[in-house]
Amino acid sequence: MKEFRFAFPVNIYFGNGELKKIGEAARELGTKALVVTGQGSMRRLGVLDRVESYLKEAGVEMVLFEGVEINPLITSVEKGSELARQEGCDLIIGVGGGSAIDAAKVIAVAAVNDGPAWNYVPSGDPGDREPQRALPIITVPTVAATGTEANRYAVITNPHTKEKPGLGHPLIYPKVSIVDPELMLSVSPRITAAGGMDVLFHALENYVNPKATPFTDMMAEKAISLVIKYLPRVYADGQDIAGRYWLALASTLAGMSNDGSGTVLLHSIEHPVSGHFNVIHGEGLCALSLAFMEYSIPGNLEKFARLPELMGYSTEGLSMEEAAKYSLKAMEDLLEKVNLNIRLRDLEVTEEILPQLARDVFKTMMGGVNNNPLVPTMEEVVEIYRKAL
Repeated sequence: MKEFRFAFPVNIYFGNGELKKIGEAARELGTKALVVTGQGSMRRLGVLDRVESYLKEAGVEMVLFEGVEINPLITSVEKGSELARQEGCDLIIGVGGGSAIDAAKVIAVAAVNDGPAWNYVPSGDPGDREPQRALPIITVPTVAATGTEANRYAVITNPHTKEKPGLGHPLIYPKVSIVDPELMLSVSPRITAAGGMDVLFHALENYVNPKATPFTDMMAEKAISLVIKYLPRVYADGQDIAGRYWLALASTLAGMSNDGSGTVLLHSIEHPVSGHFNVIHGEGLCALSLAFMEYSIPGNLEKFARLPELMGYSTEGLSMEEAAKYSLKAMEDLLEKVNLNIRLRDLEVTEEILPQLARDVFKTMMGGVNNNPLVPTMEEVVEIYRKAL
């Protein structure tokens, strides 16, 4: 038995139609909001009009910053933070997928701290600095994916170096998160699948992390079981509002579990892939998942042996080692169901760049490497990439 501490400061409004709460939530935090969003879908779907209407009713002004990329760039963060300063914004609202929300979190830091925004992303560079304050943040996720609505993490890419480190800091906890599954009904099957698998891998990595606690295990197990039950269903029918509801809950639970435990090697080796190749993060995770699991299983047989049961498979009569290895079969079956049993080569990754990807892992993503059930050398990371090609 282990001792642990878990603190969770995010006020979550969860449920169908809860977007209507954004006005009253914003009014308690500021008077002029920079609304950060992606590349047009929130405008086309009328979500931004609704947000603006609710804010206006509450007496909160809105300044719009659109155009955040699928892998948000530090250059966009710089532009957004400059706009926030120019307009005198005292509140940041991220509306959209995890990319828009992560950008919003880092904008909240960059807008009120001196120097380049990249200094506040722990990249391993000499200029790395600790942020001293941040503007309050509200998040409105429109995809069940990263769980960023429920934790202190954000991921940003440097377009010049292709590095994609993660920032984890108490200052970027959202003050309020509004999780409204109705906003997720229009998500395409491809993004639904990639996002849902990101939820699953967050939960899986939190679960096998040696830092896991009974509390994070409880959330991770529930998130895994919800994804297994509802992702194939929502992949087949995007208008399944009940399925969207439970997937959204899985994302939030996995985000909370991630806050108390953390991702391990899989996310660490994926970030350089999407940093260099601008692939959808969830698809990069899928391409690497089986090679990651095969390497990591011996380091935590007990948890990996439990995974098939959480995924709906019987392990009766199997030894712990056999059950743990059976998790590979369970994962491959799920990947097939959502058309994501892919390889790195399907994402245009080549053999020649593998050493560079591994170097990026060891420069910017060592937290997850060191938390893995087995801690690899750089040469072993190259071999994991090679097996996933």
